[in-house]
Amino acid sequence: MTAPSLDAFFAHVGGFLEGGTGLEQLEAEFGPVGDRDGLAYYAWLVKFDQMRILGELYPLCRTWLDRVGTPWEEVVAGFVAAHRPTGWSVPHLGEHFADWLLQQSEADPARFPVGVEALADLVWTRFLARNAPDGDGLGLDRRVFVRQYRVDAVGLERAVHHDQPVAPFRKPSALLVYRHASGTGVFSIPASLATIALLVTEDQPGAVLPGVLGQVGAEDLAQERIRLAGAGVL
Repeated sequence: MTAPSLDAFFAHVGGFLEGGTGLEQLEAEFGPVGDRDGLAYYAWLVKFDQMRILGELYPLCRTWLDRVGTPWEEVVAGFVAAHRPTGWSVPHLGEHFADWLLQQSEADPARFPVGVEALADLVWTRFLARNAPDGDGLGLDRRVFVRQYRVDAVGLERAVHHDQPVAPFRKPSALLVYRHASGTGVFSIPASLATIALLVTEDQPGAVLPGVLGQVGAEDLAQERIRLAGAGVL
């Protein structure tokens, strides 16, 4: 009998832990299981931890989805089935959560309200900024991020937290998310074309700005430099 490969082993055990493969199929592939109750408990524990990790990482997403009647257990199961954990740390279980929520929202906005993906992306972007390694230069897309949302993500975050109407915040917004240059915290402020143009020139000195970015005037760039320096971006 040929021993199964490690990849095959984890492929089948992963399916069992996610509920897609029954214990009988697992035993048929790998032989009798000595402690069936223990293995079943381990499968339950994995699901519990996945729900806990994502719930702690994205509490407002869970709150909002609960309010519209979308069970968190189903959300986590659907996401994990589409994106099996492969990250190097526990929080990286949720690395692709925002993208997955956007797909669900576009397909079924009644169960996944418009903007729920922005709440998740804002959390994840803050996580990236907070944990970014120090390095030379500005750190664009490392310590400093520009995000374009189809909603007012910060306003929506407050509304969900305080159980207030979310309709006023369903308008597009651009946001600058960054770790303060002094390392004292992670913040967000509104972003504009001048913001993006200045960040590109700071990150890539001498770069030729394309399209509308190249049309931003020198005075606007100077004013934006003052604003970003005062906010601790630069």
